[in-house]
Amino acid sequence: MKKINLLLCFMIAFSQFGLMGFTNRSNPGTEPIKSQAGYYEIEPIAFSFQNQGPKLEFTSSKARIFYSFHPADKMPTRKPLFVFINGGPGCPTSDYFLAYNTSPFTMDKNRTKGKAIMENPLSWTQMGNLLYIDAPNAGFSYSLSDDPSNPTQRQDAFDAQNFNPFIDAAQVSRVVLRFLSDHPGIEKNPVIIVGESYAGTRVSSMINFLLYYPSYGDGSEIYQDKTLSAEIQKHFDKVFPENSGKPFSPAMVARQFGRQILIEPELTGKYATEITGVMLEQKDSPIYKIAAEVKKKYVTCAEGAPGLEGMPCNPTLNAIVFLALNGRDPYAMSKPIAWAHSIDEFIGANLNHAPILSQLLGQDVSTIPYFSAKDREKAFRYQTNRAEDLKFDPTDAVPPDNPPTINSDNVPMPKGGAAWMWCANLVKNNIQTPANISSKAGAQDDTLAKVLGPLKEWDDYFVDCSHSIYYAFFFNKATKAGYQINPESPIYGEMFLQNLPFVETFLTEAAQDVMIYAPSVPPSFKKYTDIVADVQVTHGNTKQRDGFVTITYKPDSIKGISTPQNRTIFFPYYGESGHSVSLFQPEELFTDVKEWLSWANE
Repeated sequence: MKKINLLLCFMIAFSQFGLMGFTNRSNPGTEPIKSQAGYYEIEPIAFSFQNQGPKLEFTSSKARIFYSFHPADKMPTRKPLFVFINGGPGCPTSDYFLAYNTSPFTMDKNRTKGKAIMENPLSWTQMGNLLYIDAPNAGFSYSLSDDPSNPTQRQDAFDAQNFNPFIDAAQVSRVVLRFLSDHPGIEKNPVIIVGESYAGTRVSSMINFLLYYPSYGDGSEIYQDKTLSAEIQKHFDKVFPENSGKPFSPAMVARQFGRQILIEPELTGKYATEITGVMLEQKDSPIYKIAAEVKKKYVTCAEGAPGLEGMPCNPTLNAIVFLALNGRDPYAMSKPIAWAHSIDEFIGANLNHAPILSQLLGQDVSTIPYFSAKDREKAFRYQTNRAEDLKFDPTDAVPPDNPPTINSDNVPMPKGGAAWMWCANLVKNNIQTPANISSKAGAQDDTLAKVLGPLKEWDDYFVDCSHSIYYAFFFNKATKAGYQINPESPIYGEMFLQNLPFVETFLTEAAQDVMIYAPSVPPSFKKYTDIVADVQVTHGNTKQRDGFVTITYKPDSIKGISTPQNRTIFFPYYGESGHSVSLFQPEELFTDVKEWLSWANE
């Protein structure tokens, strides 16, 4: 199932878009800093949820998490490390960030002049070192099982022990810490975490783990992961030896992890979703502009628009459906439906060819440990098999006696997942797969399966977006027990606000994105009435992109720190951009990031 099919269906249905022991076989710390790709094998992690309900204890499966590293063009040991993570949940970084105009090579077919791949003049290696990480089981990452041929084991793996926002962020955090440890030349360098879409939630969680790490091992937080807390302590013992063995304050941690770049991020969950619905029904909403262009009347919920499949009308859902039914892409409403999808398809097809992928990674894929078929006998990607998972019948995903609900309205979906089926049919009927998707994809004898060996039916070298992961993030043993941890929970916005006093923040405002409607994000912070006293916004425009968001905190509203009076977020405006700003306006994004980094030296 491709990105537009998966995410549009799920986002419509929910009214939102949306490691102990390094086991790599090489020792990169003893080698010159150079491009490389590989896997970190993350051991099973024991963790628990508490303080919102009965204590729940879990142990994750073993996972191999894929990374790609590209050193800075000049003086890499003196440059920051950008860590790129994409969203979903369940979508790859290798497809989007890595291939979308940030790395030394680009696969953006609007820029490759008819080729599958070409050098990228806007590579962020001009600013620093680049580390791309595919989240657990997404992209090139995969999971391990004692007996992956057992369908019950695979089915059981897609639950809270492996797929929830906390363990997801904890595993990626371990990769970052271990990568730094294995590269002593940059181990103490500043780290800038870059997250897109759902990864806003992941980045907020990761930075909160780092800043407040003792609380994730002493029982005071909802998520408890003692080995992660200990690993963070060990890392900073090396980075700041003058304080070794003592707790590190958030201010000290921020000396290394003190910047974040959030591109069209999910941050405040249902709060932003609700405000999006209100904004899109206003007469100055961009939906009215699209309605004028397509010469169709946009009927709002307030004006009596019917709900989906008999449900009460939801304003956010109503706007997304209007765009899709009228041939516009909710990820980029100025474009025809599936415009972004066609680029994803083009890149996904090319990533399956060894020479092209090797060029993108800067390393021959046949030399990457754990990549080839012979190294992944215990690997799995799918609950059933690739054919069945990609076919995906929504009626099988939603038990008739336990239908999910839409956001905070607590409106049950129709039994049997009828809303998902309706959405799937909508997308199917409106998307025409571009004829040239595979025209530059290389020879059939250089596919990964030909070069690295064929895989079992439950495994795959590359998976674009996984509906099984997405579903598991919302419906798992923890959420069913009452824990408010799904991606729409406001808890991650609270983490963001706790982080903000210590972390300089770059937050995009893309004018053409409805899946994450950027204007709704700043006012959504006002919903945190125990923390926020006021939010002031200065929007940029097409002539002057610079915008700013200033958050005024209530006195002493963040426990354990000296709460600042206010903090300002850089909020640049991208008038031509949809969901992926590095795809739509890479020149402007590059320039803005470079300028933003320079402010630290003023």
